[in-house]
Amino acid sequence: MDDNHYESLQLEFDEFRKESQELEAALEKEVDVLTASRDSVKRDLDDLKARFLSYQAETNKTISTLETEIEILRKKDAEYKVQTRDLEIQNAEFQQSLRVNESSSSDWESRYNKSLERITLLEHEVELKGKLVEDNQRLHDEVRDLQEEVARHLTRPTTPSFTPGTTASSIPTPSSARTNSKQISGKLTDLVNRAKQLESRIAEVRENVVAPMLK
Repeated sequence: MDDNHYESLQLEFDEFRKESQELEAALEKEVDVLTASRDSVKRDLDDLKARFLSYQAETNKTISTLETEIEILRKKDAEYKVQTRDLEIQNAEFQQSLRVNESSSSDWESRYNKSLERITLLEHEVELKGKLVEDNQRLHDEVRDLQEEVARHLTRPTTPSFTPGTTASSIPTPSSARTNSKQISGKLTDLVNRAKQLESRIAEVRENVVAPMLK
């Protein structure tokens, strides 16, 4: 009974040991598989980590480059705004200068036309003055001639004297003297009137021609 029990236990032990060895071998095999799988996953993880770090570094570099470019663009935008404002100011000044030049050109044209008018008036005035000078000279000549005639008349003797050989017809009579006096008086009156007319024409020229040009 004891031997049989011992043998039975021995058989169970041997079977248990065999199953344990098989289980251990299976577990070791599974551990090897899991270890290999773990190593593969670790390699994949390391590769992913390296790729992530590389991607992160590239991304940081790209972000830094973009931030630098954005800052440059902001500065350029600010410069463009300043340039645009300066150009607007220059354009406004140019427009103002253009309007001033147009006004100045119009003013110069108006002044040029006025100058032409003044030149025409001056030419007319010169021509008119020439005529007035001629009239004045002629009037002076006539006055001088009249003065000489009056002087000759005044130097004649008032009492006629008879000399041998003198006829009565050659001696001035009072009536002829009065006639000469009337003629001289008429010439004087005519000269005075002509002098007044000349003075009136000179005053008219000064008022209508000279005075407007002096304004």
